[in-house]
Amino acid sequence: MKTFLNEILSKFISQEERNSEPVTTTTLLTTSFYIILLAFFISPPPIERLTTNFELNNSFKALSEQINGTYNSYNYAVESHESKLSYRIVPGLIGKLSFSKDPKVQMLFLYFIQIIFGFFFIFTLLSGIYKLTQNWFYSKVVTSGFILTHLGSSFFYDTAFFLDGYPFFLMILAMFIPSGWLSFLMLFIGFWCDERTILGGIGIVIFRNYNQLSTTSLKDYLFSKNSVLFICSVGLYIFIRVWLTYHYSITIPLGNSAKVGIGAIWEQINNLAIAHLFTFEFYWIYLLPLFIYFYKKNKALFFLIFLYLTISILLTGIVIDVMRSASYLFPVIILGILIYYREESEKEVNNFAVLSTFINLIIPNYRYFHNFYIILPIPLKLAFYFFK
Repeated sequence: MKTFLNEILSKFISQEERNSEPVTTTTLLTTSFYIILLAFFISPPPIERLTTNFELNNSFKALSEQINGTYNSYNYAVESHESKLSYRIVPGLIGKLSFSKDPKVQMLFLYFIQIIFGFFFIFTLLSGIYKLTQNWFYSKVVTSGFILTHLGSSFFYDTAFFLDGYPFFLMILAMFIPSGWLSFLMLFIGFWCDERTILGGIGIVIFRNYNQLSTTSLKDYLFSKNSVLFICSVGLYIFIRVWLTYHYSITIPLGNSAKVGIGAIWEQINNLAIAHLFTFEFYWIYLLPLFIYFYKKNKALFFLIFLYLTISILLTGIVIDVMRSASYLFPVIILGILIYYREESEKEVNNFAVLSTFINLIIPNYRYFHNFYIILPIPLKLAFYFFK
């Protein structure tokens, strides 16, 4: 296996990379474009939904009402996705830039913006990892493998307009923006795309602390500038939501009848483990170097991080869109990718990056809502339509 991987490395690492020449912005943009083409190839959007079957369903209607300022959650069944959009206002505000009252035009505009966000998500991740590792090969490979997961399909396959690409883009900015204030402003805006951003925000705090603090002291982590800014941003978000609820009776349905609660866990208990596994596929393995690193450095901090991930994974089960929820934990996966690079030899991390990305490439991409739906790559999709 090592010989095979070394042969692959020798073919993919150019002479310029061996000489460690600096990577330009043009190279970063071009490579990001190639990676987004790969994502489209593996997780192409269901074109049929954007053509013959592109009908005005409740999801389109609710988002259009948000854009037009006429949305009311009580117009939709409590168990539906549409009834839970009351505080997810940022996509609606962005949708106003479409300057159209036609729901189909508005939806296509939101989808186009999400693709743009997907491109800049890739660019930010690629350039961020390269800046921290100075290893161009490793940066390209792990970014490609990462975008092959459910998270990547959220930018390109999603024509149901859950619009997770919006908070994901804001979260990746929050991870790599140097300014702490600007970072948590991005995160605060992300809360108004989807409240699950709070779950991933803790991972962003851990990521930024790891990169900015010289120690792994529990006290330093808990009382760092990043931790304080995060707590303040969450507190402000909760305060505004409570104020809006009290003064304007803006609510979202919760409980088993709304498919949000303990009942949802029992309803899908047989599928939870595999749904979580398919979220990041083989890239879950990068949690191991993260756990090992913090266990060696500070066992109390390791315990808190482990507890955070355990509780977060359990919480993702209280809704039926488990894979969507679990994708918000992506900051800790990226941190594991970075820790692994810094703790092992360059040859070893390059070899493993090729292997892990190859496994993600051959594992089919799935989405999950009660049942698993496989995403067909372009060749299989074309064959399916040809023989249909």
